[in-house]
Amino acid sequence: MPASRGAPVSRAPAGACLLGLALLAGYVAPWGGEPASEAPAWQPRPQRVAVELEGVPGGPLVVERAEEMTLGELLAEAQLPSRGLGAEELARRVGDAAQVELGPAGRVTLRAMSPETRLLLGRPLDLNRASAEELELLPGIGPALARRIVQAREARQGFATPDDLLAVPGIKGKKFERLRSFVIVGPQIAPGPSPSAGARDEVER
Repeated sequence: MPASRGAPVSRAPAGACLLGLALLAGYVAPWGGEPASEAPAWQPRPQRVAVELEGVPGGPLVVERAEEMTLGELLAEAQLPSRGLGAEELARRVGDAAQVELGPAGRVTLRAMSPETRLLLGRPLDLNRASAEELELLPGIGPALARRIVQAREARQGFATPDDLLAVPGIKGKKFERLRSFVIVGPQIAPGPSPSAGARDEVER
């Protein structure tokens, strides 16, 4: 489906997204081990508001604009009908890295994008929310190191800054510099079990 007003709108199956993520990271890890080669420095894309649309014809779409948009503006950018949504729903603000699922009878579900999609679109992962499985998407992070990061986070009751990664055994120098652009630190989470892979905030109306 073509984009309106020149806004980039893209479709990609999950497998293609994962392949693109591997190419973006620029490394190949041996089976069950740590990455075998150094990854080139990665830079975030120029910041634009990117929103993923689910439950639309042709599969998930990613709509990008230079500024935050309402749900009505999002549907207009993707050239999709309002599907019987009321004025209040159409006026809802949709921020960056959101996933909007359009269900039957005007049901709208708002979530955070998956970690794979975030990284593919140049959005960093939150060290205080990512699971061990999600941390393995980062360059240079295998299963063992991902577990150590989660253990360090739980011991600290949350990271205060990305520099806290330097206290994790196995993260020094160049490895940290490669990771630095991929991660941010959000509000500290309460102690407890680590969030499971794919667990995302969700609001339904």
